[in-house]
Amino acid sequence: PVSVSEKAIKGVLRGELGFEGVIVTDGLGMNGVYKWCGEDSTKVAVAAYKAGNDMLLMPRSCTCALDEITSGIKTRSDRADLDARVRRVLRLKARMGLLDGEPYKKIDRSLIDLSAADKLKEKMWRFAPEQ
Repeated sequence: PVSVSEKAIKGVLRGELGFEGVIVTDGLGMNGVYKWCGEDSTKVAVAAYKAGNDMLLMPRSCTCALDEITSGIKTRSDRADLDARVRRVLRLKARMGLLDGEPYKKIDRSLIDLSAADKLKEKMWRFAPEQ
């Protein structure tokens, strides 16, 4: 699955395509990803983080995933990588007005640019497992 593919996320999306926005996984609690990564939910979350995702959606155990990911941050480079991910998420939240103190604010959908989504989707399909 693309959510745990470093080649897809870091190699193609960030590298070849130069995507600088926030990358979010599919739901990590879904059974499909476990067919590829095994039943250890912590390993799935760590694989998704190492692949380069900024936000991990619904890991089976948030606490275990967070503990395992943070325990792997040992160098300045690891810390700089985490800081860059946090900055991307915070910039997106600020752009959407989600840091303005209104937790249930309706998002202005005109601020969301999906123009590149189809191009990215087509390029990323090459990583989908054949059925």
